[in-house]
Amino acid sequence: MAGLLILLIVMSFDYGITVDEYSRQRNGEYIFEFFRSGFTTLTVDEDKGRFYSGFFDLVAVSAQKILPFEIFDTRHIVNALFGWIGVLYTGLLARRIAGNTAAFVAVALLILSPRYLGHMMNNPKDIPFASMHVMALYYLSLATLSWPIIRLPYFAMLILAIALAISVRVGGVVLLCYSITYLGTLFLANRIPERDVWRRLVLGAGVFTLIGGMIAGAATLVPASLAVIVTLCGYLASRFAYALIRSPILIERVRCLRNSFAGTNMSEPENPALAETGFIVKLLVLPFAVFAIVLLFWPWAMMDPLTRIPQAITTFSSYPHHSFELYNGSLILSNTVCCENWHYIPNWIARTIPLIVIGGLFSLFACRLNRNTLIAIGLLLFVIIAPWLYGFISHANYYDGWRHFFFVYPPIVVLATIGWTGLLKRLGKFRHGRMIFLAISLLVVLSDSVRFTVANHPHQSVYFNPLFGGMQNALGNYELDYWENCSREAMQVISNLADEGETLRVAGGYKMVEDYAKNLGNIEIVRSRKNNDPPIDYSIIGFKHIVPKDIRLLANLDNPVHRVEVDGVPICMVVRGDSGIRCRFNLKTKSRICRVVPELMKK
Repeated sequence: MAGLLILLIVMSFDYGITVDEYSRQRNGEYIFEFFRSGFTTLTVDEDKGRFYSGFFDLVAVSAQKILPFEIFDTRHIVNALFGWIGVLYTGLLARRIAGNTAAFVAVALLILSPRYLGHMMNNPKDIPFASMHVMALYYLSLATLSWPIIRLPYFAMLILAIALAISVRVGGVVLLCYSITYLGTLFLANRIPERDVWRRLVLGAGVFTLIGGMIAGAATLVPASLAVIVTLCGYLASRFAYALIRSPILIERVRCLRNSFAGTNMSEPENPALAETGFIVKLLVLPFAVFAIVLLFWPWAMMDPLTRIPQAITTFSSYPHHSFELYNGSLILSNTVCCENWHYIPNWIARTIPLIVIGGLFSLFACRLNRNTLIAIGLLLFVIIAPWLYGFISHANYYDGWRHFFFVYPPIVVLATIGWTGLLKRLGKFRHGRMIFLAISLLVVLSDSVRFTVANHPHQSVYFNPLFGGMQNALGNYELDYWENCSREAMQVISNLADEGETLRVAGGYKMVEDYAKNLGNIEIVRSRKNNDPPIDYSIIGFKHIVPKDIRLLANLDNPVHRVEVDGVPICMVVRGDSGIRCRFNLKTKSRICRVVPELMKK
C-alpha cells in the first residue's frame, strides 16, 4: 500500500485543474484564515459554497503552506492521498467480510477502475466523500465484533469517519442514520426472549427506523411521517408473522441468524447491565460527538448550527444547479433527470465500470455463500440501492454523469470481490480449475482496464466499457470530459505553435485555461471580443452543452490543429481562428445550449 500511495502521488502531477477546485480552494483559504486569526475573521462565499463544510479544503490549503509545489499540484497530491485512504478501507472491508485474499482483490479492482482512478486525482468532493463513507462502513462493521460491548477505539473511529464524511458533503448525515438504525436494531434483537424473537425483532427494526428517520426528517432528508409509516407497517407485519410462525426449529434458526448478524464473538459480558448502559450512552453520544467534530471545519454553520445545518441539507437535497446534460443521445435538464429518467444512475454505472467488476457481480450467482456473507451482501446492497431510491423519490438534481454517487462504488467493488473470491474457492476444488480461471480472467476482462488506464493516461475519467460500445458509442450520446481536463494538453500544444516572442490569442475553455496561460507565458486568453479587436489565433473546443449532432460534426472535422483523443475518439480539440460555436442562455431553464455555426469557423 505504501508503494501504491507513492505511485498515486506521482501520477497526480499529470492531471489538469477541475472547475470545482476553484471554489473549494477559496473555501479552504477562508477556513484556514478563520483558524489563523484565532476565530475572529470569518469570510464565507455568498453562493452555494457556504453550504459545504471544509475538512478536505482545510487539509489541502494547510498542505500548500508546507509543500513547495504549485497550489493545484498540492491539491492533487492531497486528493490522491484521500483516494488512497478509500482504497485502503475498501480492502479492509472486503477482508472483514471475505478474508485476506479478498482484501488484495478489492484493492486491485478499485485501482483498475479507470473512471474512479481518474477522479481520485482531482475531484475534491466526491472522492474524499467516498473514502470517508467506506471508512465509516468499515468501523460500523467492527462495532459488532464483541457484541454487546462496542469497543471504544472502534466507536471513536466510527464517530470520526461519519463526521469527516459530513465535513466533505453534508449528505454524509445518512451514515448517522445507518449507524443508529443498525446498532439499535441489533441491540433490541439481542435483548428479547427467543419466544418473542419474530415480533420484537421486526418491531425493533421499526422503532430504530423511526429514530433514524426522525433525525433525517429533522434535517429534511426524508419526511418524518415516512418513518412513522414504516414503523407501523413493521409492527403489523411482525404481529402477522408471529401469529403464523411459532415453530421451535424456525425460532432456533432465527437465533443463529441473530448471532451471526452481530459478529463472531457472542460471549456474555461479565456485567450485562453495565454493558447495556454503556451501549445506550454510546448511542446517545454518537450524534452529538459527530456534529461537534463537523462544526470544527464549518465556521459558517458554527455560528448558528441549529438553523444552518438543516438549511445546508435542504439545499443539497435539491441542489440549485441547472444545466443541459448529454444523456442517451439527447440534451436533458439536470433538474428533470429523476422525474423522466429513473435509469440515469444505473445506466451510467453499468456503462462506465470495468468488465472485471461486472464479472465479479455476476459471479455472486455462482458462489456458495455462508450466512454471514449473505447478511453482509444484504447490507451492502442496502447502502448501494437506498441512496438511488431516495434520489429518485425526492427528484434529486443529477449532472456530470454519476460522480455524485461515487460513494456507492467501493461497496460495489466489495460485492464484486466477494463474487470473484467465492468463485475462486469453488473452482479450486477442480484440478487446474483455478489456474485456468485466472488465465481467462486476466486475458479477457482484466486486459481492457489495464490497457485503457495505461494508454489513455491522464484521461482515465472518460472511460466507457466495451460491453456498451466503449468510447465510440459514447461520442454524441453521453458526456465525455465534462470538466475539460483535456484543455491542459490543448494549451500546451498551442504554446508550442507560438514563434519566439509571439503571444497567441486563444478563445474557449473553462477558467483553468487562464492558469495554464500564466504558466506558459505566451498565450492570452480571450473571453469576449469586440469588432475592432485583433483576430483570434486558436480556439479550444470542448463538447459540453453542445447539441449531439454538432458534436459529431466537430468530431469529424478534417482540419483541426490538434485532437485530444481517448481510444481514438476526440474529447476536445484545437482549431485555428474562431471556434464557430455560439451559445444562448435560456432564462426559463436557466441553462445554456450551444450550436456550431460552420461559416464562422476559419477555413
